[in-house]
Amino acid sequence: MEEESLRRRGDTSHRGFLLRAEDLSFRIDSDTGSVRIVEGISLTLNAGEILGLLGPNGCGKTSLLRILAGVVQPSDGAVIRGGPDVSLGMVSQHVHSNLLPWLTGVDNVALPCLVKGRNARRSRSEAVESLNALGLSHLSDRYPHQLSGGQQQLLALARWLANPPSVLLIDEGWSMLDFVQRERAYGYLRSFRAHGQRSVCLVSHNIGELAGVADRALVMSGPPAKIAFEIDLTKRSTLADRVDALWECARRVFAIPLSGCS
Repeated sequence: MEEESLRRRGDTSHRGFLLRAEDLSFRIDSDTGSVRIVEGISLTLNAGEILGLLGPNGCGKTSLLRILAGVVQPSDGAVIRGGPDVSLGMVSQHVHSNLLPWLTGVDNVALPCLVKGRNARRSRSEAVESLNALGLSHLSDRYPHQLSGGQQQLLALARWLANPPSVLLIDEGWSMLDFVQRERAYGYLRSFRAHGQRSVCLVSHNIGELAGVADRALVMSGPPAKIAFEIDLTKRSTLADRVDALWECARRVFAIPLSGCS
């Protein structure tokens, strides 16, 4: 693979960053010993890009994202925001934790705006616009328990469309979406990335998913979670090339034999 598009981890300094992780480590200590979950991870989320994190189930991707979001504090290292106005939003892989069960779809989407003290009528109007943009207007008056898992995931995305943060962190956010829903979500992410000083960090173990939407990808090994390779996917002209680049990294990290390629 070309050196400019694939390299071992080295200098990750960038200009215009929104979020930066510096030598993050996370471990769980108990009477029986210490379990390392994340070890020595440094990464940068730049304004105007979608960063993909690729790795197998259980390697520590979710723990890393929770540290970036500030939900969990690292054992070592630091997460630095690019400025005082940098805000964060997160979509969890656990759909039940994204929405409040006693609120309707439109009220769930409007919630962040209301928490910030915006006018209730305006907040609801913006929530309706977000639902319309994602083709979810028919879900406005339904409660989470009346929705499929995919519909709940899209509602969580609509929430951040109504109240866009600087950085949107998504943990396996499309696992329950069908093809049409997924393409609609990808379009939203590209639009989100293109407007102003915003970025997306998308965690997935799905190579095709990241190849279709990410600008840059970090391939992780673990546990404990470590970053082995970085790929600039913008240097790949076709989707097939992007898939090949990600697959080659996965193969090299996890020592998958060439006969396993399809």
